[in-house]
Amino acid sequence: MELTNKICFSVEKESRTYEFHLPAGAPYGEAYDAAFQFLAKVSEMAKEAAEAQKPQDKQEEVAAELV
Repeated sequence: MELTNKICFSVEKESRTYEFHLPAGAPYGEAYDAAFQFLAKVSEMAKEAAEAQKPQDKQEEVAAELV
């Protein structure tokens, strides 16, 4: 069995809980860098999701406008 100390930041949005865990004693600069990497990945995922919602080509876009 392994025991570890950590800091857990927790934010609740609607019925979901988001958490960011830091090892106890982690340097703040390193934690900031890690958090920024998470932000960059979430931003990339949001952009990909938005792109996936766009019509695949102009033909689909025109067909959608005609309906």
